[in-house]
Parts: sequence; C-alpha cells; structure tokens
Amino acid sequence: MGQGSTPGDWILNDWNEDGVVNGNDTHPIATTGLPLLNYGINLGVSWKNFDLSANFQGSEGVYVEYGEVLISPLSFGGQNTLSYFADRWRPVDPNADFFSPATEWIPGYFPVTGHDGRREGTNLVQDASYMRLKTLELGYTLPQKLFSKVGVKDFRVYFSGYNLLTFTGLRDVDPERPGARGGASTNTVDVYNYPVNKTFTIGASIKF
Repeated sequence: MGQGSTPGDWILNDWNEDGVVNGNDTHPIATTGLPLLNYGINLGVSWKNFDLSANFQGSEGVYVEYGEVLISPLSFGGQNTLSYFADRWRPVDPNADFFSPATEWIPGYFPVTGHDGRREGTNLVQDASYMRLKTLELGYTLPQKLFSKVGVKDFRVYFSGYNLLTFTGLRDVDPERPGARGGASTNTVDVYNYPVNKTFTIGASIKF
C-alpha cells in the first residue's frame, strides 16, 4: 500500500491495459433508465362470503445512478449525511497512522478518508428492479336474508390498501419514481420526490 492510498479506497481498473487509468478505461456496466421488463400480476380468491384480491407490479433489469446527498457525505456545507456513510474502514486505534503497514483495520464499505462518490462506477450505479404490492382488498358479503325485508340485494363491506409492500435493493428512494423529472427516461435518483403514500380504505357497497 503506497502513500496516499488507504484500505477501502475504490479500485480503478486499467480496462484497456495501457498502463494508464483515465477516461479511455470507461466501459458499459449497465443500461440505465429504461427497464428490460415491466410486469403486473393479478390474483383473486373467494371462499364462502369472503373475497380477496391483490395486484402486484414491478420492473426488472433497470439501473439508476445515485446523486447528491445519496453519494456525498457531509454535502451542502457538511449539513447532511445519511447514516450508511458511517459504515467505513477505520483503524482499531483511532490515533493510528492511516498509512502505516502495521495499523490494524476494522473493515467497512466506504474508505476511511472519504470517497469520490461522483465518479461513475459500480459504487454509483444501482439496481432499481422492484416488485410492489400495489393493491390488496379483502371483502365480506353479508347474508342476503339479513336485509331482504328492506330491499337490499347485496351488502358487501371491504378493507383495501394501496402501496402496502415494496421489495427492492434500492435504498432511500422510491424505485417507481427514482428521479426528479420522473418517468422511465430518468436515470439519476435523488431525494426531492415526496415518498409514495400508503393508503388504507374501509368501505361498503350496497345494491337494491
């Protein structure tokens, strides 16, 4: 380990093997913005007077790039830092020399002295594939004999939820709306979108 490098530093590969690491070593690592596959799954089941329906939706094979506070610790004058930036290489002895071969280290994800998070690479590009339980509804139809005298033919009560569960490896942002501009053409994620809300509804439907 030479002077100026520390454990956990990003590895820059000499991709074209010309002995120099520069822009000529840039090569594709993922397609960003547009998913290779969008899908939806509808499920439904009924038993006696109960009914249950669910809708799943998702995307597969889509990659995005982190931006701003998601890649830079102590950004905007040191006023904003996400907790995962604390997962960095650090010496067992806080007073140890970073550049001494004898220093013992506790491993982490980020380098001990910070990191150039804005360099495009595998540390910046993230898999934004996801599957979301978009809707779930549970209903119960009351026996008709309870209301036949008042002319009610069907009385159903239900509970429904919207955006209940999301399965994704993308952290801190909504995979369905990752960028400031929104839409499938966006390939840079940020934290300026308001999070998608979970919605719960209790209702009834009556037929005369």
